Amino acid sequence: MTRVFQMVGTGSSDSATMFNTSAAVVSESGAFLIDCGHTIKHALNDSGIGFDNISGIFISHVHGDHVFGLERVGYEYLFRLNRKVPLFIKREIYTELWDQTLKGSMGRIGEGEATLEDFFDVRYITDNQFEFDGVSYDVFAVDHTPGKPCFGICINRKILYTADTLAIPSIVTDYTYDYCFHDVSLHEGNPVHANLSSLLAYPPNVKQKLYLMSYGDDWQAFDNTVTTHFAGFAKQGMTIEL
Repeated sequence: MTRVFQMVGTGSSDSATMFNTSAAVVSESGAFLIDCGHTIKHALNDSGIGFDNISGIFISHVHGDHVFGLERVGYEYLFRLNRKVPLFIKREIYTELWDQTLKGSMGRIGEGEATLEDFFDVRYITDNQFEFDGVSYDVFAVDHTPGKPCFGICINRKILYTADTLAIPSIVTDYTYDYCFHDVSLHEGNPVHANLSSLLAYPPNVKQKLYLMSYGDDWQAFDNTVTTHFAGFAKQGMTIEL
């Protein structure tokens, strides 16, 4: 079975021209999503994957541009498509995800009180690894907002996907991978996203594997620097065969 990694969105949370940063592992079985922000329905339909073809979801952390799409997926899959999507999460994010984020809009339905498990087939990630649809995933903690759990993911030891993070030199140098999709803030001084200067400090053999994602609408002003020192900007719709 052919499987491809596809970037579904590459924009920062405040982008007005790009979809929320997310990706998918696409096969004949459907699309396994990496994060699910509020633009996910439009992004999947625009990408050609289609909103009705989600086979599973991994959530890296709880911020709106990574989880607000779960409300739409949960409601439409439960009531229109009559099935629950497998939802892979680290146990550490459950309270933030349900009690502090989704419960306010999803906690009551026509049948009465509802839980996250009423909408999704919740699968906790143990030992920092799991397998789904013949693909292996390794999960690792990254450095995003202080005190907030956030996790990156390595797919088939081929693609390293950092999710939102500051620079993580020990991870990008220690893991085995061919391509890395790395969070970036193109402007200096961001306390929770990797500033471009911090990524420029990575070793050359790491930088040549890096596609930068979660960038702002003014990215073209930085295109020369990024294409000179890195693999380039991740673009919506780009694919890599697994």
